[in-house]
Amino acid sequence: MLSKRGCKYKYFFILTGKLFLFRYYFYIASHSHPEMRLRFEIEYTLNTPTRVLFDRLSTSEGLAEWFADNVTVDGDIYTFWWDKTGARARLIYVRENKSVRFDWLDFADTETNFFEFRLIIHELTGDTALMITDHADEDEVEDAKDLWDTQISSLKKVLGLTE
Repeated sequence: MLSKRGCKYKYFFILTGKLFLFRYYFYIASHSHPEMRLRFEIEYTLNTPTRVLFDRLSTSEGLAEWFADNVTVDGDIYTFWWDKTGARARLIYVRENKSVRFDWLDFADTETNFFEFRLIIHELTGDTALMITDHADEDEVEDAKDLWDTQISSLKKVLGLTE
């Protein structure tokens, strides 16, 4: 069993590691060649009411609970903050309780500069799934997926879901 001090250090390393991964991801993404970036999708089952989940994906307050340390909004420009590092994205569209798409402003290529959240209700089971579309260099796709796994783990905690 970890002491309170041990837990404190464990969370410090998790947060520090998460910050490092985001900085590394944004560095790689902004310095890569668009023709080398691959689109990938990841699906997570999150059995929670669609409205509750959608608020965590589409509002600055909801995104600040799990995706970034802080999120500020100026019109349709969202700035995601991790520690003192900010990344700006334009909110491209919101389809109520269905999907949200952001375009990163720091990337020149318009085909591979976005990430998208889509909510899917599986007809047979009634389960709610979150489909994430993102892009990464071919040799960085697994790292990007690991980063999303970490983020979704945080989202599950915010939603009160078990792993």
